[in-house]
Amino acid sequence: MAENKLFKTGRFSAAELAEMRVKADKPRVLYDLGQQLRKARQAAKLDRAAVAARCDVAADQLGRFEHGAADIGFAALDRYCTQLGLDLETVLLPYLNKDAEAVRGVVGLARSWAGAGKPLAIGEILGVRRRRN
Repeated sequence: MAENKLFKTGRFSAAELAEMRVKADKPRVLYDLGQQLRKARQAAKLDRAAVAARCDVAADQLGRFEHGAADIGFAALDRYCTQLGLDLETVLLPYLNKDAEAVRGVVGLARSWAGAGKPLAIGEILGVRRRRN
């Protein structure tokens, strides 16, 4: 469980992060999105643990998402963007390859789905699937 300790302390090297991403086998788009939000959180001087608690996710789960090693639920991402003062549609626009109106529709549909209690990962919205060997 050394990985959990690393996420809780927030101390990892670039090599360790790269290894975690490879082991997680997550698409680059999840890494890019996580890094964008991580930088916004840090610029706002918000503590990961405090933001995670307000997003109803564990701090280590949020850390894995920020570093591209894990996906995150849509509802948690929506709350995360709210905590950062970011518009979710604007955040997702470059990753969906759709115009702004289509992204509004996707986000509205995802909010309805998540609001009905159905699990929905952000990777599903972005259309990324786990690579198969």
